[in-house]
Amino acid sequence: MNSSMKRLDAYIAEIYRETCDKGVLRVFDMDDTLLRTDGKVKVTHDDGNSVKLTPKMFANYQRLPGDKFDYSEFYLLINPKPIKWMMRIFEAVYASQGPSGLVIATIRDTRTKQLIMRHFDNAGFSGIEVHPLGPVDDRINVAKSEWIADRVVRDELHTIHVFDDSTKTIEACNALNKPGFASVVCHRIVHNRISSLWE
Repeated sequence: MNSSMKRLDAYIAEIYRETCDKGVLRVFDMDDTLLRTDGKVKVTHDDGNSVKLTPKMFANYQRLPGDKFDYSEFYLLINPKPIKWMMRIFEAVYASQGPSGLVIATIRDTRTKQLIMRHFDNAGFSGIEVHPLGPVDDRINVAKSEWIADRVVRDELHTIHVFDDSTKTIEACNALNKPGFASVVCHRIVHNRISSLWE
């Protein structure tokens, strides 16, 4: 067993040792964190040229003046494939804390919510909360941190773990760590793994 797998096993063991605490929540991104799908976002530039972006490309795309976005394909859950390394963590949280211990917060919109819930229900994860943040366009990287800030206040959370592959989203969530606020523990996903456990 390599060192990254040993660190993953140790991290999962810590999750199972945790007592159920309503003040702790784990927020998982979906695309390129829990699942990989084949849906793409079509971007049409001001000059009429267009390009299709994968979810990962879209999360880091630098918008140009006049860009128009077509999410019709992206909002379909096309050929979803689980990312096994991350799903082991998701499974551990679900098994030890139940569905109330986690949320899937996605940049997709309400049209995809039922598809995502059905996918996870069929995979044995019933009762999962799915929170669609989209469409967010130029606010993609701050939408999740703003939602997390509201959720901390609403549910009186003291600790929130964020799992996301977008560097900019992680930076925005890390900025929430201020005196008097909940502890926001950010886990950046790199090459389908939590960077701190893999590097």
